[in-house]
Amino acid sequence: MRRTGALLAVLLVAAAPLAAQRTLEIDRFDSKMVVLADGRLDVSETITATFHGSWNGIYRTLPLEYRNGQ
Repeated sequence: MRRTGALLAVLLVAAAPLAAQRTLEIDRFDSKMVVLADGRLDVSETITATFHGSWNGIYRTLPLEYRNGQ
C-alpha cells in the first residue's frame, strides 16, 4: 500500500504542470468598420474564442495613432 501511495504522489506531481497550462484559441474574428460622414468610425467586432484553463477573458484595443507611415 505504501508503494501505491508513493506512485500516486509522483503521478499527481507530474500532472500538476499539465493542469496549470492555459490555452486560448481565436475560433472566429469578424470586423465591420464604417467611416461616418463626419469622420467618426463605427466599429463592430465579434470574437469567438475557446479558453482552456483559468482565464478572465480577453482585452481588445484599437490603436488611434500609428508610429510609422503606414
